[in-house]
Amino acid sequence: MAAEQQSIPVKILGQEYVIACEPSEREQLRAAAHYANQKLLEIRDSNKVLGTERLLVLAVLNIANDLLTANVANSHFEQSLSRVARMQQRIEGALVGTDPTPQPG
Repeated sequence: MAAEQQSIPVKILGQEYVIACEPSEREQLRAAAHYANQKLLEIRDSNKVLGTERLLVLAVLNIANDLLTANVANSHFEQSLSRVARMQQRIEGALVGTDPTPQPG
């Protein structure tokens, strides 16, 4: 049975919005609202005069850019992990059949 949704208040640019979400998503929703609000404030404060619509468009583009940058970084990390796993397999394969005990000389 799915958990009941809860109404969570979040503030964006001083305006309170009530958003419904699963209890398990509550903290992530709050974090997302905080992140979005910070981006909006950052853009608003760095520009002289912006209408709300333009401010939202710039914030969406900035957040989308952050997401794409994180996805690229994650992809590079996953590729590195894959290379390390292949190297580990080759090393383990090379060590198979070798006797780790030193031989008397």
